[in-house]
Amino acid sequence: MRKLTAGLIGAAIAVTSIALLRTPRPSSPSRAKEVEPIPAGEKVPSRISLERLRELGY
Repeated sequence: MRKLTAGLIGAAIAVTSIALLRTPRPSSPSRAKEVEPIPAGEKVPSRISLERLRELGY
């Protein structure tokens, strides 16, 4: 009886922890505006910022 109870409690803890880990966290709106989506197959965003152009020497 104890083994069955311990097994059920362990399974419930495992399911709860997985559910908590997979729950998406809300991101802050200011950070969402800073990150631009990168098209598939690309490593850099399609638009380069003015600061980056200055770093490159253009």
